[in-house]
Amino acid sequence: MRKHILLCIAFLCFFDHGFPGEKRKITVDDMHAFKIVGSPTISPDGKKVAFTIRYTCPVEIKTVSDIYIMNIDGTDQRQLTTHPGVESGITWSPDSRRIAFSAVREDDKSQIYIIDIDGGEARRLTDLETGARNPQWSPDGQWIAFYSTLGQMYSDDFKDELGDVRYITHLRYYHVRNWDDGERQRIFVIAADGSGEAKQLTDGECADEGDHSMTWSPDSRQIAYVSNRDAEWWNTIDTNIFTVSVDDGSVKQITTNRGPDHSPVFSPDGKMIAYRSIFMYNYESENYKVVVANRDGSDAKPLTTDLDRSVRSFLWSPDGKRIYFRYGSEGVYNVRSVPTKGGAFKDVMVGRFIISDMDITPDGKTFVVLKGDDTHQDELYAFKRDFKKLTSVNDDIMDDFYVQSVEEIWYESPDGSRVQGWIIKPVDFQPGETYPMILSIHGGPHGMYTIGYNFSYQMYAAEGYVVLYTNPRASLGYGEKFSRDIWEDWGGRCYEDIMAGVDVVIQKGYVDENRMGVIGGSFGGYMTNWIIGHTQRFAAAVSVAGLSNLTSFYGTTDEQFFPECEFKGMPWTNKEVYLKQSPIWYAENFKTPTLVVHGQYDFRVRTEQGEQLFTALQKQGVPSVYAWFPDEGHGVREPVHRKLYYKMILDWFGHFINGEPSHFLNQTSSIQDQ
Repeated sequence: MRKHILLCIAFLCFFDHGFPGEKRKITVDDMHAFKIVGSPTISPDGKKVAFTIRYTCPVEIKTVSDIYIMNIDGTDQRQLTTHPGVESGITWSPDSRRIAFSAVREDDKSQIYIIDIDGGEARRLTDLETGARNPQWSPDGQWIAFYSTLGQMYSDDFKDELGDVRYITHLRYYHVRNWDDGERQRIFVIAADGSGEAKQLTDGECADEGDHSMTWSPDSRQIAYVSNRDAEWWNTIDTNIFTVSVDDGSVKQITTNRGPDHSPVFSPDGKMIAYRSIFMYNYESENYKVVVANRDGSDAKPLTTDLDRSVRSFLWSPDGKRIYFRYGSEGVYNVRSVPTKGGAFKDVMVGRFIISDMDITPDGKTFVVLKGDDTHQDELYAFKRDFKKLTSVNDDIMDDFYVQSVEEIWYESPDGSRVQGWIIKPVDFQPGETYPMILSIHGGPHGMYTIGYNFSYQMYAAEGYVVLYTNPRASLGYGEKFSRDIWEDWGGRCYEDIMAGVDVVIQKGYVDENRMGVIGGSFGGYMTNWIIGHTQRFAAAVSVAGLSNLTSFYGTTDEQFFPECEFKGMPWTNKEVYLKQSPIWYAENFKTPTLVVHGQYDFRVRTEQGEQLFTALQKQGVPSVYAWFPDEGHGVREPVHRKLYYKMILDWFGHFINGEPSHFLNQTSSIQDQ
């Protein structure tokens, strides 16, 4: 084990330093060179910041995450843990002398550990067969709350009677990547000094995500959390905020909104509670608003309705007078504030950058944020009136590569709507020359592309492609009307917006319109499938976890409520829309060589969607490949698969756009004799 740790460190040292002064084009093999900074957490005394650094070990091709610590001004940075696993869930003791975290170490279950910030070995706090993770230290220092997953769908006797048979009584019979066997995440507490047994605080029937997003009250008497306890939890996203008493385990529901409520945080004095809410039933892409209410949930008041943007996270000011919130708008994530009694918004951190996480010192004078942009990976910064960089985890790595900046464009769609997009030019771009182009389409459909650094786009640019990505109709960050404009019309305005962007870039004169490719995942995969049925402008396509048949998608996805909202009914109540908006019914037009990618355990968009697309392509005689990735869910994320995935994409585009020999197709051109 130690040998593997040293080898990982040796590889990372090589990646960090390389050859000073020399720049080169980024390649697929560089994808494991980068490290990811995360979870900035300020100590209660405001003097230190703990954070994680995550990377992929190039030896074992697995994710490793360690905890680091530094002074609030960025000095005295040091690594606190060195175990070859994933350590997460940082929480400080109230005296700022210790940190609790969760990790898999002695066995195959995550447990809670405590380490002194001056160093030394971490002490194991929990020993549960069901595991323990994501600790939260109580403000009085006596308790540590954490999650553990337990429970079962059937009694032991019934399980024995069924054997390997499944007896299903509700539609959400799968959970993320597996069958739903009744296991649910529950909240536990244990004495911080390790005395006594862990005590379970929550139970009862609820949705498969269990109880989550917990937060302590300042008096340490209650924990607020989120749970979906609707009678039809299997067919709704109606989460609510609950509180549980640490003393007697009594539970109170404090919100009754029919839309989802999330992210509860008590005010510093404990008299109020704030959370994020959507008010429309079963529509997950309405703007999230910040709501402030009394501690018992009464007198709830939305604070950000007038912004017409979705709030992603927020913090109370230490004096309890303001809420600092992070929101997405036009390709960036910025920070504003609003008085807790309501009133005008105030810009806090607004500009051409991405704020992806934040914390604030107890005196309210300094933020510590994760900040990045188109040419910089996320790093930690302190913010008072200006940004001061605290970490430079990826600077040496970034200095090794050519990094292309992003060019922002705005253009008009055929109906006059303004659409935002971005262009990345090839590394060797020369005015007067023409280049192949890759169009990338985001998922959702209510997602939002940002200006943030994107490894795959930089890799495409290094391979000589112009990269175009846009935020067409349905995207978040442009107001709720813009987001809802595709209801019952997924293939209409969104398609027109995207193709108008393609035309705008072609008019610039440096794109060879005979050498264009398109790629998208999830809804982006749907739109890729739609495009190949409605135009032959693209020389190649890659569809990742894409929808092809909306009727069978409805019958197999884990979220029936989503198409019911988007298409205003079920297939048998709004049949024409489901049929008209399904790419599979335009298969007679398929001519674009298409790589179809799907994960084995994708319960959001089942593999049958990719299989139907592949079948139609093959029946139409279109060059096509079905790449099936085992042990993957909705997309390809495992490090061991990710590199192969990118190699397949580059090989596909290189062959059908640029006429290069295909390594993968050449391996399967005929049946090989052994």
